Amino acid sequence: MEVNCFVKKGKVNAFNHLHIDSFLVSNDSSCFLHIEDYYKDILVKDYILKATSCEEKRLFDSLKLVSLSLIVLDRKMSVLSKSEIVKVEFAILLIKNVDMFVFYKFDSYFMEKELAYFKKLFKKLVSKYGKTIVLLDSKLEFLFDLVDRIVVKNEKDELEVFVSPTFYEERLLELLGTPKIVEFVKYVNATGKKLLPYTDMRELIKAIYREV
Repeated sequence: MEVNCFVKKGKVNAFNHLHIDSFLVSNDSSCFLHIEDYYKDILVKDYILKATSCEEKRLFDSLKLVSLSLIVLDRKMSVLSKSEIVKVEFAILLIKNVDMFVFYKFDSYFMEKELAYFKKLFKKLVSKYGKTIVLLDSKLEFLFDLVDRIVVKNEKDELEVFVSPTFYEERLLELLGTPKIVEFVKYVNATGKKLLPYTDMRELIKAIYREV
């Protein structure tokens, strides 16, 4: 199933009748991040300056914001890891100051610690700068406490919208599968215990010590 996850309220009407495949094809590269398998033999700083002209301070600030060392500027794009390429592309979007960020399988490139950092950054971009962020094909675990709504293309090729998802909705789990933390809570509750619908592992562990 393809997932279209919105991180800003009030934006779903622009997309809820749009075929997701068309959305992927039609979006302008100025707001869309999709990692290719090949990059030319070009230095990172030249790649960035070719995509967008900016002063040195803005370039450095953008790289810092995406947690990327300035050392990469003198490396070739072709030797970067996929996660580093994602960060470079993200930095370019920040330099361009786009209103909408569209990320394809963003959470597949990073470990848990970095994903936690980017979740905070996404929230800051939305709340402080009024940006809209669309996450395509993201795992439910990454979306916990992050998105305002989820749009899923179902078996009939229709879009189903889940507003303020609790991640315990049967239909949502039927379409996308059940995350392990949700599966565990449902299992414990089936034994007669009473756990709240936790999505934060730390809070769940605290609850287990208190209640189970």
